[in-house]
Parts: sequence; structure tokens; C-alpha cells
Amino acid sequence: MVNTSDELIKQRSEKQQSKINKSNKNIQQEKNNQQIIAANILESIDDYISSFDRNWNFIYLNKTTAKDFGYLPKALMGKNFWKTFPQFVGSALEKNYRDAMYKRKVRRFEWKTIYANTGYRQFTVFPSAEGITVYGIDITERVQLQQKLEEYAKNLEKLVGERTKQLKDSERLAAIGQTAGMVGHDIRNPLQSITSSIYLIKSDLDNLPESEDKKDALGEIESVNEQIRYVDKIVSDLQDYARPLNPELVEADVMTLIIGALSTLDVPDNVEASAYFDEKLPKLRTDPMILKRILLNLATNAIQAMQEGGKLTIHASQNTMTKTITITVNDTGIGIPKEIRDKLFTPLFTTKAKGQGFGLAVVKRLIEGLNGQVSFESEEGKGTTFKIELPF
Repeated sequence: MVNTSDELIKQRSEKQQSKINKSNKNIQQEKNNQQIIAANILESIDDYISSFDRNWNFIYLNKTTAKDFGYLPKALMGKNFWKTFPQFVGSALEKNYRDAMYKRKVRRFEWKTIYANTGYRQFTVFPSAEGITVYGIDITERVQLQQKLEEYAKNLEKLVGERTKQLKDSERLAAIGQTAGMVGHDIRNPLQSITSSIYLIKSDLDNLPESEDKKDALGEIESVNEQIRYVDKIVSDLQDYARPLNPELVEADVMTLIIGALSTLDVPDNVEASAYFDEKLPKLRTDPMILKRILLNLATNAIQAMQEGGKLTIHASQNTMTKTITITVNDTGIGIPKEIRDKLFTPLFTTKAKGQGFGLAVVKRLIEGLNGQVSFESEEGKGTTFKIELPF
């Protein structure tokens, strides 16, 4: 049987349609496969990917995005972003999202994730046909590195500043040291002459009969002697602060040293001075002259802080754990204002109308020269306690 031309055309058409259908099926299958592959890729990557329609509803988000918000993807699909996360309204995130949505401009910004505590992301927001698509990459390591670099730069700047200050202080101390030697020589020689002359004048006055004029003259001489002692103290403080310390360490009894220092202290009638000690204090290996100087300086400061009178108390105790002896010098004076406490041991810093600001700086340097430490506690209107810690 022979096919007619119409039948042949029909057969050929059916074959062609079959091929077309098969080709379309293959194309669709390939598209489906590509979509599955793309979806798997989007789900497998650690970057943030989400899409919103023009009503701000989620139309896509991967696991990383959902995790950043503390949800599973299916819990957020179709939800309105601003209603679900109202805390972002008014933030920089909202501004960038809305600029991309309504101005159709690509926006790029950095944001710290807050739900999953995953660190920092850099977001890029693209306008799309449906609305916008957001893509975010993890920049936590970069931000942390940047923070460390900033901290390092800050510490380096601080260190350089401290070293520069130390260098300037060293240069200043060297200049002070040179000046102190010359000042000590140039001032003490005339002071000695003045002292000798005053002594001779006083001796002559002592031989005169008692009178009101003699009494006034002796009072003036005592005032002159007081000023001489003050000038001598300034020179001593200046030299003590500038010169190298070479303590002569010997075994000494702390109680004897403290009582000896108090016995030479000029205590006003309105100040009650006392000392007490722990039993069986060990011997202290120290320089007695330096320690006595420290105690006298602190005790003198304490008395000056009690112009209206008060109590001066010195106490010595031991700490067997740290193998130190602690000596406290306490007064009930006016106290030290909070705003100047950090500068108290700074050379040339003083709150007194009369003084050069070397006293406490010298005390700190002398104590450190004995391998000790000094600290203080103070309350305005109630008094101050200086604490010296020295090793056995």
C-alpha cells in the first residue's frame, strides 16, 4: 500500500512536532535542573540573600538570612519586613532599603547583625523587577582586624606620647640636677653666713637685760631663722629630687625611727600627735636617714592640713604574706580635692600658697629608692592617710 502525499505530509508533521515536544521537554527539564542547582547554590552559600516585593513582603530568603534574624526561612516567607521587625524603622537600614526601592538606586552599607550575633555584614541592595534584592557578605574578620589596628595605633600613639614625656622629663630632670648643684652651692654659702651672723646677734641679745625691745628683737630673729630653714628645705628638696639615690641600707628598728622622727617634729598645741605599733615588728633593712626624712615630710604636710587643729597618727604594722611593713600617716585635716589627686606626686605641682611643689614628689622618689611603694586615701573635710609599704 502506497501512502498519498497528504499522509506523508501528516507523518512528517507529526514527527517534527514530536521532536519539538521532546526538545521543549528537554529545555524545560534543563531549566528545572538549573533552577534546582541555583536554589541549592543559594542555600549552600554563607552570604545573606533576600528579596522583597513592592509591598515589603519576603519573596525569597536563604538559610543564612533567616538565621541572622533568628528564624527558619519558611517562618518569614510572605511576611512584611517592617511589621515583623519594627525595630529597624528609622534606622540607616530602612533608608538604604527605601532608596533602592523607590529611587531605583543601588545602595551599599555596613551593618552589625544583632540576632544570631554573626558579626558584621556589608550589604548591597539592588532594585529588581519585583522590588529589591539584598546581598550581604560577612566582613567580621575585616572589621575586627580594623578594630585591632585602630587599637594598636591608639596604644602606639599613647606609648609614643609616654616615651616622649619620659624623655622630656629626663631632660628636665637633668637640667634640674645641674641647676640644683649650682643653686645649692650659691644659696647655702650665703645662708651659712646669715645663720652665723644671726647666731652672734642672738648671743649678744641674750646678754642684755630683759626688756620689751629685747623680746621683740628675739622674735624677729626667730622669724628670720624660720625663713632660713624654709629656704634650706627648698634647696634640699630640689637636690633630693634631682640627684641619684644611693641608699645606705642597714638593719633598723621601725619603732625607734618613728619615735625619733616625732621627737624632732614641731607639733602645734592644737594638734594631738601619737604613734602605735604592732607587736614584734621585724627589723627593717633600710636607710634610716631617708626613712626619717620621708616621715618628717609626710607628718609636716599632715600638720599643715590641720590649721584648725586635729589628730596626727602614725601606725606601723607587718604583713607576713607579702613580707612588708606598712607605715600609715593619718591626719584629720581638710582632705585632698578629687580633681588634684592624680597630680599629687607631680614635681612643681602644689596647692599651697607657699611652696615649690617638690615635697610629695621627693617623698615618692625616696620611697621608691627604698624599693617601697606609696599610696593615699583622702576624703574632703575628714582627712588623709598616706600608706608606705616597705619590704622586710
